[in-house]
Amino acid sequence: MIKYSPKNINGTSNARFLFSQSHVREEYFYHVYNMFKPYCKGECTQYSRYSKLTGPYRGIKLSTLTLPCFNFFYHLFYIEGVKTIPTNIIEYLTPISLAT
Repeated sequence: MIKYSPKNINGTSNARFLFSQSHVREEYFYHVYNMFKPYCKGECTQYSRYSKLTGPYRGIKLSTLTLPCFNFFYHLFYIEGVKTIPTNIIEYLTPISLAT
């Protein structure tokens, strides 16, 4: 998920990247976390939640700083604040991205 921060005083804002996974997929989470670690202010955090479908579960999440480098992706996937899959998504997919 990519979040957009509220506009600051001069009317500009930047996006941040949020990512979470269940502990079942912890190995994959840490693979992604290691790529984004330079953009994170702190360590990843663990959480516990309850799902009506599966009951209690644990997960782990990361949140990056709000940075201009994430704005491109926000504008690519969010149209007027609504998450959308771009029609040209194939241009951004690689064999590795499809395999994970």
